[in-house]
Amino acid sequence: MWWLAWRTAVHGKDEALRFIREFVQEIPICSPTDAKRNRVCEVASHLVRMVREQQAGRRAMLDWLRRKFDVEKPSQKLQEVATLDADTLAAEVQKARGKRQPLSAAQVKALKEEHARSVVPLQVLSGEARQLERQVADLVNAAYGLTPEEGALMWRTAPPRMPGEAGRVTWHLRLSTIFSPVALMAPGESDSPDNHRKNLALTGTCTFVYY
Repeated sequence: MWWLAWRTAVHGKDEALRFIREFVQEIPICSPTDAKRNRVCEVASHLVRMVREQQAGRRAMLDWLRRKFDVEKPSQKLQEVATLDADTLAAEVQKARGKRQPLSAAQVKALKEEHARSVVPLQVLSGEARQLERQVADLVNAAYGLTPEEGALMWRTAPPRMPGEAGRVTWHLRLSTIFSPVALMAPGESDSPDNHRKNLALTGTCTFVYY
């Protein structure tokens, strides 16, 4: 859907896509089989749980850095701590502390040990989530009747910020029905099984127009 929207929607400031009424009315919505719909719901529920686990782990790690290393204002890289290796984590913590507070050898060791305990599992979880996202993408492509060759062509001609690329932002979205136009999940929406079937944890800039 992002591929289509990039070529047909109105482009706004900073390459934002404007979903004006005339465009939204003409968005092609596929009619998946019950089996495909149920599988997407199953994977989506799993993705929601995984994203929540990732967010909780990231918050816990940043809180640990604040308490143990006085990192009150984490850099952009530290805020994406799950993308860092152990050496980069130590380097970013040193930058945040400044030259007047150099890390000792014991502190560097503690950082690397905590990276193995807390960050590596988040990276594994992120890899698993990407595999599930790809499953959803493949199911959607199949629902639209795309052949493998057409799917490959779509990726070869992908526009900027195509969902599925590295460096993604997580969104929680609600679908009135799977493969229908979407809206942002309302804050505080109940964590019920019915809502789990509606919610997709998707990644990528404006991924909400892709799945």
